[in-house]
Amino acid sequence: KVLNLARNFLHGSFPSQIWDLNMLETIRLDDNVIGGQIPDNLEHLSSTMKRLIINNNTFSGTIRGVGDLTKLRSLELQNNNFIGSIPDSIGDARDIVSAKFHGNMLTGTVPLSICDNSFRVLTSDCRDASAFFVSCDCCTDCPVPL
Repeated sequence: KVLNLARNFLHGSFPSQIWDLNMLETIRLDDNVIGGQIPDNLEHLSSTMKRLIINNNTFSGTIRGVGDLTKLRSLELQNNNFIGSIPDSIGDARDIVSAKFHGNMLTGTVPLSICDNSFRVLTSDCRDASAFFVSCDCCTDCPVPL
């Protein structure tokens, strides 16, 4: 149920087969040098995945598939190489209390459906000085870009 490989000095691409494990509740890969993409479709994890913590890596591509994870409580994607916008469907995760998007190459606006949730922590690159700006009226923090 838990895959915790945080802070293990791992390098390379994340095996795509791991995303196929349909009983995972938590994936922790933070603070490695792991790359790859989040699949566009994660519906098979929608009823189990509660924590996706992959911050401080080299993941890239869009984060569309994360919107399928309606049982999420914690989503930490900060300090990777994600592009595109924050998907509106993340607002469907009604139990989510923490989401961190800063330190990526995201643009656009944090959707209102996300702002309707009661976040303890919600971050994005919402400072005007950021090269990649995400407008956010409900963020709890707009960290200074590294």
